[in-house]
Amino acid sequence: MWDTVQHDQPGSIHLSHDRPCQRCGHGMHVYLACDSGCDCQPLAAPQRLVDA
Repeated sequence: MWDTVQHDQPGSIHLSHDRPCQRCGHGMHVYLACDSGCDCQPLAAPQRLVDA
């Protein structure tokens, strides 16, 4: 399934499939920080998922 958001349409918003980071609101930081302008560090995976 492709993201087919039309950014030139007034009132259109991009709906991400990511859960938002609770610290900054960007998409969840699983592997890398979101960009150079964000101070959030990647989140550690919950231990119960690591052991699975």
